[in-house]
Amino acid sequence: LLIALSASLAACLAAAALLSWQIMVAAVVCGALLLLAFGGQRRRALQIGRDLGLANRALQSRIQEGLTGVRQTKILQAEARHLNHMETVLASLRGKQIAFVESTAIGRGILQIAGAGLLALIVYAAINWWHLSYAILLPLVLVFARMVPILGALQTSYHHWLHAVPALNETHLLLAETEAIREAATVGPLGPVRLETALELANVNFRYASRQSLALNDISLTITARTTTAITGPSGAGKSSLADMLMGLIMPDSGALHVDGTQITPELRQP
Repeated sequence: LLIALSASLAACLAAAALLSWQIMVAAVVCGALLLLAFGGQRRRALQIGRDLGLANRALQSRIQEGLTGVRQTKILQAEARHLNHMETVLASLRGKQIAFVESTAIGRGILQIAGAGLLALIVYAAINWWHLSYAILLPLVLVFARMVPILGALQTSYHHWLHAVPALNETHLLLAETEAIREAATVGPLGPVRLETALELANVNFRYASRQSLALNDISLTITARTTTAITGPSGAGKSSLADMLMGLIMPDSGALHVDGTQITPELRQP
């Protein structure tokens, strides 16, 4: 869309240059200044995109916690508390969406008003400074009147693109993270593992490639075979990462994972 709009704008400028190159240059300078004046709007769109990404992640986290803890929620009769948390997260998400729509609408309105003023200024200059004939002026007005909505569409499209950039970056980070922890394609020599005694973690540390903080920090624990162990904690505490490591889906950056006293290494994992 941006390419098509840019091509349409270039065609309008070429037509204007054939009629009066002076007016065309003046229009390009004024249009560039007008777009530069919208720098604040573009930065706001980018920030709203980041905020919306955070709000979406908070919503996903809240939904995951609610689904995985539905039994505990019923036991503790905490439905109202979870519902209030969900409503707060949804209100935050909705607020970010409304802020983006408002920002886009305000930018479009300002650009239309400024474009009309710019067109009037060009007509004034054509008549009083360059003394153009009406035979040239009328086609110029028609061309520039067509350019104003194209500029508006360009601004809106770029606004939407900036809004989507944070989500695109998050997607690339997620793809890179999943690629980094992809399991090997070969079957290890250990074969299927049967837990007979205990599963042990010794001073385990683990950090995802796309994050600065450790997901697991110096974790040591022993889980005896044929027992039940509960792992609790808030969202982001590392419960899922710990479960993935106990199942051999991820390996520690330092420390060791033992099954019945045998240390599990990447070469011994069952893919």
